[in-house]
Amino acid sequence: MSNIILYKWAAVQSRVSPSFRCAIYLPLLLLAFPALGCSDPNTAKRGEVSGSVKLDGKPIERGSIVFLPTNGTQGPAAGAEILDGYYHVERKVGPPAGDILFQFRSARRTGRKVPDRTGDRMMDEIVDWFPDNLRENSTIVRKIEPGKNVIDFDLSSDENANQK
Repeated sequence: MSNIILYKWAAVQSRVSPSFRCAIYLPLLLLAFPALGCSDPNTAKRGEVSGSVKLDGKPIERGSIVFLPTNGTQGPAAGAEILDGYYHVERKVGPPAGDILFQFRSARRTGRKVPDRTGDRMMDEIVDWFPDNLRENSTIVRKIEPGKNVIDFDLSSDENANQK
């Protein structure tokens, strides 16, 4: 099973442009920097979190999910990659137990060509798949318990449909 996943991963990686990969991995990379050099000796206060992510009924092929402590929950932010509609973050690097705000990202090509930054050539237009109310202005909060948590998201691109 894992060989099939690795094969799919390698096939997807070979077709994805560097700018597309940057749009997916940048939020996760930014979350990793504060964790460098800082370790939480008490992983008992963290949660392992996994689940599925769908937008308008369709699994997100590639993206990222960010876990931000909120409502008085103390601890570091965490993040995970979404691949083929699923995400997983290990407990040792997972979010702290408590109320967690979820933000989502997934870049996609629109099919249109736009000028690059210099204006010298045309490139694929890339936009975020998720609406703003699921990214920076997300209001989706779930309680994370110490240990294993399974949280599935069936989200809508209709900005009025997604509730807390």
